[in-house]
Amino acid sequence: MDRRTFIGSVASAATVGLAGCSGSPTTFEASPADTTSAAAEETGYERQGTESQTISRDFAGTSVEAVNKVTTYEKTIDTVLGSVRAGVFAAVSTPAVEVAGETFNPVADYDTNELIGLLTSNYEGISNPTRVGESAVEILGESRTFVRYEATATFEGQQIDVFVHVTEALRDGADFVVPLVVYPTQLGQQGRDEAATLAGALRHPV
Repeated sequence: MDRRTFIGSVASAATVGLAGCSGSPTTFEASPADTTSAAAEETGYERQGTESQTISRDFAGTSVEAVNKVTTYEKTIDTVLGSVRAGVFAAVSTPAVEVAGETFNPVADYDTNELIGLLTSNYEGISNPTRVGESAVEILGESRTFVRYEATATFEGQQIDVFVHVTEALRDGADFVVPLVVYPTQLGQQGRDEAATLAGALRHPV
């Protein structure tokens, strides 16, 4: 599994529908998000760093750039394939792209089914997501619905079942933030608890 392609597809999808902007060329850059070092240490996830992804769109001769930030964490998990870095937490932030009081980033209107659909359509290594549950988690000071999907992921040519946790985009200041957690289903309740811990300790901006 190529985690950069996997996680990058979420961030890339976030601004794919930008439209309607006009005026001078403008760049909108998100502030990065992450989780606390205490939450990462408690759950065994190791920070891999923050990457920028720039997406450009032209509208009526005007160039608009949206700079997303993706902070990723990984965890090594013993699976049927051996020890694999199969646990992934990503904090994706994407600019609202607000012009004259109107927001043009379509992620504002995506529900979790659409976010998961964008993920699977942009990355063939994860497929067949089925919504199987949800829980309430306090994220960025508010109670949010953390939705859990069961899916199939391909690691090193082998398929394993995974859970994917995601919320709808959270508006925080000038950005939208999306927490995403993926781990093998074999972790069960432990995986769910760790996902809630990571998302509950989400910070933005950092």
